[in-house]
Amino acid sequence: MKQRYLIAILPPKELGIEIDNIRKACSQKFKVYKALRPPVHITLRYIHELEESYEPKLITSLSAARSFEPFIQHLHNFSGFQTAKAIYVAATENKQIDNLYTQIINLTKPFCKDASGGRTPHLTIAYRDVTPRLYLEIMEYYKNQTFQADFEVNHFSLLKHDGTCWNVLKHFYSLPGPHQLEIPL
Repeated sequence: MKQRYLIAILPPKELGIEIDNIRKACSQKFKVYKALRPPVHITLRYIHELEESYEPKLITSLSAARSFEPFIQHLHNFSGFQTAKAIYVAATENKQIDNLYTQIINLTKPFCKDASGGRTPHLTIAYRDVTPRLYLEIMEYYKNQTFQADFEVNHFSLLKHDGTCWNVLKHFYSLPGPHQLEIPL
């Protein structure tokens, strides 16, 4: 049976609640609700379909990505993807998150080709049910809003969709000490 998986950075609980409150306020003000479904996160890779029998291999492969050094992720204001009609809290691009993204793509590429993830780190507050006109209206509103936060990234998470909601399958914490990436075959 094919399953959906999400490999993501989940912010600390308090920050997640704060951003979720922004999503809820946006949802109420503009009558858009789809962004409320997933947990607050920065996507590293979304796997549309993967045979559930590959789940142990996915977990083993992701364990090799634990070789990253913890880093501080900065969040700064709001932005959007007009073509995707998505509005988000912008996460500052940095070498550490880019390296983590690259590791995860390389580790999962051999067995999950039907996957996506972007190189623009962000935490979505509205998408999918946003029309082109509404996108412009929401962006006009958020261009005058400010938001800033920092948090330490010392792990990433694997989530699995159960048909109703996303559930954390496993957290992958950074390994202490010198790091050497080994890619399983």
